[in-house]
Amino acid sequence: MRKLLVFGVAVLLLTACATTFIASTQQGLTISLESVNAFLIIEKANAVEMDKLMPGCHAFAEQLRVKFPTVYKDALAAVDAYKAASVQTGTPQNNVVITAAVVTSLAQSAQAYLAKWGTK
Repeated sequence: MRKLLVFGVAVLLLTACATTFIASTQQGLTISLESVNAFLIIEKANAVEMDKLMPGCHAFAEQLRVKFPTVYKDALAAVDAYKAASVQTGTPQNNVVITAAVVTSLAQSAQAYLAKWGTK
């Protein structure tokens, strides 16, 4: 009986950790999407001026317009796959962490351009 209780507590803890991990990852992806969208809107409206102030800004924006939708969808798919897997199987979080890190990295680059643009 005691072993069963310990196992039950362990499963509950794993479930809570997985839920927190997924919630944090989803929140990070949402913030990243909003940052990238804001950057792309501002860059499109001010492309010439931004590229003069920050050489390479327009090229980065164009790459972001092409790459970000796929990377973002891959991150969402990794989160969905992780959520669908049973916590008891010990499904690794690696794929979610890696794809979310790519999304976050792109968003941070966009945020850096926005910060520079905001101080002009």
